[in-house]
Amino acid sequence: MAQLLNKQGIDVWSLNRTPKHLSPQIKQILGDVTDLSSLPRLNQNFDAVVYAVSPQNKTEEAYRSAYYTGLAHVMKKINHPNNSRVILPMDKENSVRVLLVSSTGVFGQNGGEWVEEETRPNPTNETSRQLLEAERLAIRLGNPGIVIRFGGIYGPGRTRMIKKFMDGECTCPETLHYTNRIHRDDCAESICHLLSLLAPKSLYIGADNDPAPLHVIYNWMAEKTGRIDPCTEMSVDFVVKRNALRTNKRCRNQRLTESGFAFTYSTFREGYEPLMEQEIASHRHA
Repeated sequence: MAQLLNKQGIDVWSLNRTPKHLSPQIKQILGDVTDLSSLPRLNQNFDAVVYAVSPQNKTEEAYRSAYYTGLAHVMKKINHPNNSRVILPMDKENSVRVLLVSSTGVFGQNGGEWVEEETRPNPTNETSRQLLEAERLAIRLGNPGIVIRFGGIYGPGRTRMIKKFMDGECTCPETLHYTNRIHRDDCAESICHLLSLLAPKSLYIGADNDPAPLHVIYNWMAEKTGRIDPCTEMSVDFVVKRNALRTNKRCRNQRLTESGFAFTYSTFREGYEPLMEQEIASHRHA
């Protein structure tokens, strides 16, 4: 995302806990969003903040610290760079656009339903509830505040399922399991797109055009690679619920596409094929 913005002539600053190997055009700031005292003054007159973080672990406390409290800390340093007191900013005190990267995991539906921005999330665990709290904070603090809920992100460096399939480690799910995903490059492009909109909505779903069932993906991967299809012996009672999934929904991206965004990888087929070819090539040279 930073590289794409740089190509548009936009200055980008990256806040990280530790130094990263970034291109010299990207200016680095060091600090931990969970620790207000570690953050420097953020007085560079930013036009927008993209808040994309990872919690240290999957506990409720870690999620709240990284997402909700961390966002409040960053916005406090931007709104009041010389004030170190821990006071959560509650009002839109400047013109900074805030975009929070969230997750479709906040949707707790597990019956294969279609979900969209107006669907009640119904989270199933405390970490998802903390994400929702952070979403509300981002919308309140940003001018405007925007949230994008991404599906499962895949792409270079994110090929765990493909590797498992190629190694014969995937098993067929016991029930009809819809999956939602988005390529890494489409994540970056969609963020840049939302930053450029004159009047964005407050919430978008970032998932590709095909929330395909897992067995359909396995069928296709087996056909493309000649590997064993773990769902070959799928029986007629496959769609009968046996072990209920925690979440099982189909994410609709209509609001994002109607805003003018076009996916480079509109389904898993366009995105997975080059990644599988790379994986096959690496097996040959192993």
